[in-house]
Amino acid sequence: MAVNRCRACLLWGALLVASSLTLLAGCRSATSNEATTEQTKTQPREPPPVLPDAAELTVAVRGCRLLVGPEGRRCRMAGDETLSLWLSEQAETPFELRLAGEAVTPRVFVEPEGLLLQFEVADPAGLLELVVSSPDAVPNTTRARWSMQLAPRSSDYDELEKNVDALYAAGDPEGARALFAAGVTKLDADEAALAGCIAAPLALGSGELPAVIEQLRAGPAVGCLGHAYVISSWVQLYEEHDINAAQRTIDAAKQVGAQELRVAVHLQYHQADLDLIVGRLDQAYDGFERVSRFAKLIDDRRMVGAAQLMKATTLTRLGRFAEAEALVESLVESLEAALDGAQDNDQVVVDIRHGISWLALLRREDDPQITDPTATLEQLIEVYAARGDDQSVARARLNIALAAVQSQDFERAKAVLASVDRSVLAPFELVWLELIAARSALGRERPAAAAGHLERAEALADLAEDPELVWLVTSAVAQLAYSEGRKQAALEAHARGAQLADELALSVPGSAGRSMLVTAHSRADAEHVSLLLELDQPEQALCVAASARARHLRALWARLRPPLSGAALTQYQDLLGRFEKRQATINAALEQAWALSTTELAALRQRLRSESEQGDVLLAQATALVERDAPSWSCERILPRTPERALLTMLPNPTRTGWWFMFARADQRPTVVALTAEGDASELAGRALEQLESQLRGVETLVVIPVAEFVSVDFQRLLLARPTHPELSVRYSLGLGELPATGAAASREAAVVAGATNLDAVTREVATVAQQLQSHGWTVSPTWSPSAAQQPMLLHYSGHGHHAGLAGWRSFIEVPEAGRVTAAHIVAAQRAPRLVVLGACSAGSSDGEIIDGGMNLAAAFLLAGAELVVAPSGPVDDDIALSLADRLYRQLTTPDPDILVRALTTQQRAELARATIEATQPGEPGLRSILRWRAWVP
Repeated sequence: MAVNRCRACLLWGALLVASSLTLLAGCRSATSNEATTEQTKTQPREPPPVLPDAAELTVAVRGCRLLVGPEGRRCRMAGDETLSLWLSEQAETPFELRLAGEAVTPRVFVEPEGLLLQFEVADPAGLLELVVSSPDAVPNTTRARWSMQLAPRSSDYDELEKNVDALYAAGDPEGARALFAAGVTKLDADEAALAGCIAAPLALGSGELPAVIEQLRAGPAVGCLGHAYVISSWVQLYEEHDINAAQRTIDAAKQVGAQELRVAVHLQYHQADLDLIVGRLDQAYDGFERVSRFAKLIDDRRMVGAAQLMKATTLTRLGRFAEAEALVESLVESLEAALDGAQDNDQVVVDIRHGISWLALLRREDDPQITDPTATLEQLIEVYAARGDDQSVARARLNIALAAVQSQDFERAKAVLASVDRSVLAPFELVWLELIAARSALGRERPAAAAGHLERAEALADLAEDPELVWLVTSAVAQLAYSEGRKQAALEAHARGAQLADELALSVPGSAGRSMLVTAHSRADAEHVSLLLELDQPEQALCVAASARARHLRALWARLRPPLSGAALTQYQDLLGRFEKRQATINAALEQAWALSTTELAALRQRLRSESEQGDVLLAQATALVERDAPSWSCERILPRTPERALLTMLPNPTRTGWWFMFARADQRPTVVALTAEGDASELAGRALEQLESQLRGVETLVVIPVAEFVSVDFQRLLLARPTHPELSVRYSLGLGELPATGAAASREAAVVAGATNLDAVTREVATVAQQLQSHGWTVSPTWSPSAAQQPMLLHYSGHGHHAGLAGWRSFIEVPEAGRVTAAHIVAAQRAPRLVVLGACSAGSSDGEIIDGGMNLAAAFLLAGAELVVAPSGPVDDDIALSLADRLYRQLTTPDPDILVRALTTQQRAELARATIEATQPGEPGLRSILRWRAWVP
């Protein structure tokens, strides 16, 4: 029997899969990307005259030494080089390119932010002209233009640069400066100005860099000024650790970056690293992603390596360990080949090896089984010491001390820390030093010493302006207080840590890894719960456990937030409108994709990737607006109010060797079942329910807030077959809880939507549901939109469903007229039907690798305002979906969610009684089971 609605939308996936950013292994030359990233341009016709009032384009250049003065742009090139031109925000713009009057057909790379043109220049002489127009332009209309004069660079200049660099690298800065001063006199005016590119690195050691920058600011050598800015921001960020000064330099250099592409890429790298240092993790991740993509396009392979390494670091700090590990593995595998056989002591190789070691240490904080990188770090210290790089030696020793603490070798950690030169460390590194020292002292049973280190760490964390470091210090304070028997102080520290963790999570966009960050902080929640249980406070422990899933979701929950108004509402509506217009463009393009050639499909793929990524940005901005005034999370809303209702949740213990299952009902004190982690999640859940058998008697509604691997456990399968619970129904919750009934008048308006009109089973299901509802007096419409101001009371969707994207945020269904509706779109729209039934594959699938299960379509509808969502947790069989839909609505005379839940539970009980669960395909047991379906509540 065909599982038709589970077929992947292959064309869509093929068109929108992003270009691989696999580190360094993908560092090919631009020409090697032609098959997948280029749009071929035909030879341009003779262009019409350009009107005098044509707008001036902003173009960034790479491949030459750039001068810009009153007489225009001049580009001095070595012979036979590749020239790159970047046109920001010109992704779909027709253009014509000429050199010395002859047409040039460049390679074209379309990116979300603009257009990159690349071509080889065999004879760097003549005027390079670029003219663009809007897609609907007609001849003789005003067009934008840009031009630059090309000229060869002299051998005198190239030799001077080469020899000066050699002397400086050999440790003879005075000789380098003398050679430079003599050589400049032999250059022409343009090249003398460009000599600032040679002077800037020389000024680094002499303290004269600010003076060189001021001199360059007055001259035409834009590229050299940008290069000097890059050096200056590097010094301020990594040697002087002056974040504010570095930010001012980066801001001042942005105009230069608009004209010099390599400068722009390096400045973006420094900006992303600055963001990482101060804890702006989402901005840092996006920044390193852009750097990696652009550096790859312009064939700056070392910058690709650096950006990908820092991207992996950011992923690790966000708790996205699997992605970081995959990126690191790619780094290791491709390192030697990508760096052209560089030696082990090559600067970039060494930096990447050190970075990989740091990533291993970050991951060991969560998983002690990760290999200890101490041996690698000791090898690197020898290289750093031979170079006289004291700062890197200190950092490597600091990391070795951390590894020792992680291995509980506290005496070794103390000895290594004593050898660290604190004077060369940045403030955030000094925080880590004090934290490691505190952990070492605590391990050696020296609480007073540990307290002194933590006091210094707290002060330094404030100076570092990194909230994650403050959170780390707070967690360490809680551990110290507990070790000293000051349990109330430990509780207070845990409470502060939970608040900081919440703020950190909410600083990350919901679609950009918030779930992973919460997962990374879940061990602190486990320590908090452990202390509460020790103090015999089970209700508070249950609340902390439930909050691990719900606390960061509250900002996305429509039902608690007052509506936007004024300028914020106008901006929000504009963002959603622009997104939907872009989505309509994508849908229209896809309708004709079947008729395109392979080359045309490649071009369409690039264009739609850009459209999709820009749409993601619009949705993220809209979501940020509705999150702005997030209400606080309240445990009161999840606790049962009547004896007939009960709550079950769970959390791993701090050592990850076992689980706590926490059960509550209104007429009983919460019960906690502690189990060792033996067997799979379903077996553990079954054992917990057996121990809770007596407490479950009389319960009619059990609300389960599943976390981590328990998101995949079908608790209804474990419970409904038991004869001791004849009235029990199971509902799954995000942990947000119930709101008091509004008392609004019941409406019987329904949208019954066919998401796949070419599937007979879907057509029959939609017809059956519509007929059932109409027989009960419902008004039925065949259309629905997530952005419609007036939502129906009920949505029944039948069609394709797909669970995709980071933590499920790109999960989607196909809706007629609205097109592809993602979980992110539903959440951003902040309106939903009260009741939702999704007859779509994996609409309720979750990710067991993260503590809150991530996003899915069911959760998206709940966050947008739905009160109940019925959805499957895996693939759906057409006949089962049709049969269930028929029975769900037989008694739905009023829009009562309890009617739907009872109907679902009745069918699940009947199936268990028949014991006819079977698989239609090997490897998909239970595909035809109604037990795959769940009732979801906030």
